[in-house]
Order: sequence, then C-alpha cells, then structure tokens
Amino acid sequence: MKKIFYISLEPINERFIKSYFVRDLIDVKCNINYIYFNNSKSKKMNNEKINTISFFDISNIKELSLFIKNNNVTTNFIVLLFLPYDNITKNIYQLFCKSKMKLIHFDWGSFPISRSSYNNKILLFLLNQLILDFFKIFYSKLLFRKCFPIDFLFFTGSSPRTLHLLKPINKINIDFFDTVTFKNIKKKNNNLKREYAVFLDVNMTNHPDFDLLNIRKINPIYYYKNINEFFEYIEKKYNIDIVIAAHPTLQVSEYKKYNNRKVVKSNTAALVSSSKFVISHHSTSISFALLAYKPIVFIYNNHIAHYLRKNIFKSILGQAYALKQPIINISFRKEFEDFSLDFNEERYRKFLKKYIYTGKSFSQPSKTFLSNLNY
Repeated sequence: MKKIFYISLEPINERFIKSYFVRDLIDVKCNINYIYFNNSKSKKMNNEKINTISFFDISNIKELSLFIKNNNVTTNFIVLLFLPYDNITKNIYQLFCKSKMKLIHFDWGSFPISRSSYNNKILLFLLNQLILDFFKIFYSKLLFRKCFPIDFLFFTGSSPRTLHLLKPINKINIDFFDTVTFKNIKKKNNNLKREYAVFLDVNMTNHPDFDLLNIRKINPIYYYKNINEFFEYIEKKYNIDIVIAAHPTLQVSEYKKYNNRKVVKSNTAALVSSSKFVISHHSTSISFALLAYKPIVFIYNNHIAHYLRKNIFKSILGQAYALKQPIINISFRKEFEDFSLDFNEERYRKFLKKYIYTGKSFSQPSKTFLSNLNY
C-alpha cells in the first residue's frame, strides 16, 4: 500500500482535509499520515478525531531524520505544505531531497504581494510591473537562493510562482481547490433574514503563523475597536448586517470580540455567494468573491501598516492593486466613505486566470492529483 505523508508546520484542521484530497486518498485505500513539525512545541497536535489518519508530532531535525530513515522507500510520497523560506524549512527540504521518497508541493494560494509597502498610487504602479517578476527569479537563482528538486509541482493559474525556490521534474496545472468548493455550494440556512456583507476573518491578532515566523502581533484592543467601528458604519450606511466568515484557527472564545455579530465557520463559499459584497484583509478566500463576482473592499489599520508592513500589509496592497479594488485605512473614520461598491469584471477574469484556475471549465483537481500518483 502506498503511503502519503503530509508534513506541515501547523496542526491539522478541517480546511486542510477538504483542500488536499485527503478524503479522495482515503477512498482509494491510501495510507494517510500527517507529520506536524512542531519546532516550538508551543502548540499541541489537534488530530480532529480522524481514525483513518496516522499522526506524528516531530520537534526537531534529528527526529525527522530518523523518521525518514524508517520510511525511506520509493513508493512513499511526501507532500510539503510549506516552502523553503528559512533555515529550518530549508533543512527539512534537504533531508527529503536526499531520500528515495517522491516529493510534492502545491503552488496555490500564492496571490500577488506588492513590492511597495506604502499605500501610494505612484509607488504601487512603478513597483508592481510584470517585468520585475523576471528579475526576481533571475536574482534569486543567480545570487543566493538554492532551488530544491521535487518530483511534482501542482500549480494553479497560468504559471508556477515558486520556481525561484523549487526545481520540479513534473509541473501539473490544476484548479485551486476553492473552485470545486464554489461549484458544489449547497444553499444552507444561515438564519440570515437581512441582506449582509461578509468579512473574511484571518485571525489577524492571534494567527499561529505569528509565533512560528516570529512576527510581531498587533494590539487586539486597537484592532477590534477599529474594525467594529467600520462595521457599524457599513451596517448603518447600507442597512445590512456584517457576517464574519471565521478563519479555521479562530477560537470560539474570540467570537465575542466582533461585538456579538454572527460568526460562521466552514461555510465561507456559501456565505460569499449570497452576500452583497465582501470585506477582506489578505484572505485567499477572496477567490469565492471573484468566482461570484462580488465587490471586494480591502481594509487595514495603522498597526497593520506599521508593524506588519513587510508581509501582511504588502499582501493587502498587492491584492487590492491587482484587482483595482478600494483599500481603506479603518483607523481614520474620514476614509470610511472614500470607496464605492463597483468592481472591474475584466480585472477579476484576469486574476482568476492567473492565480485560480486552469480555464478548463472547473476541472476536477482531485482526479488530476490521483492520476499523477497512479491511482
């Protein structure tokens, strides 16, 4: 029996199970294993009570090396759910590259990141030209980045975006998993009697990646004060409700910080499809808004722009610039009125083609994935 090992820097969650063909692999009697590389030991393994998946909690490179030695056969596959972006992840890649196992990475959810860290129209235009993508890859390969060889790179959109880090033997174009979720939406009764807009929560004040990547956390009191004031303004102006589409990592104890607004988890596609418009920071779930052709309003506050300027804020700017959608600093009430609920359909189509799907009328990515593993 073939074994599939998923290795991640995060505990398992329901979104992972839906997104990475776990159910499909179980259906074809594949042996599924989840390796949680818990370098900090700050988070406990959450196995979601799935009896058909074996779980391994590994805390260092030495333990991982021994694990590989005990499972090093050519019929086994390793799905790396992260990129070699620092010393720890590079060491993990090096170990697997020396093994006999076949290596897989999914190049999806890599939405545009602005090269400018300032919300300035001139800088955004000058620093986000396509020609600079070529120089980025050239510079990375030539001067300081090592490209790690892998067997399969499954990528969404028009072309891979990780070739400055990975050297794949096989590049397979595949639809982003959100396209399948969107296609299979089943109308659910959310007890929403009024029109509403959806906020795509990203657990901005307590996301696990902040600890993992040593990113400074922003002040939650200031953040929720700003965002709730903005929501209150929107609700009054448009006579609608704001519904929160919770990030998988958002704890139930955090829901109340949205001032008792309705918070829904694991139903984002359906929420977006029936909404009036969407509010987002940098969530990859904007894919649902694009597929449903819903207006998107991007938001940030002063703390995000200052403390998260080099990462999250650049992602917000990059998405907003690529889609030509409004971006609002919710620290200033005077900016609340400075946007419209229009959207550029042509920009949406280009974004979908470049980042989301293959253009094959919603192909079935699970079948593409399984066929390449000879299932």
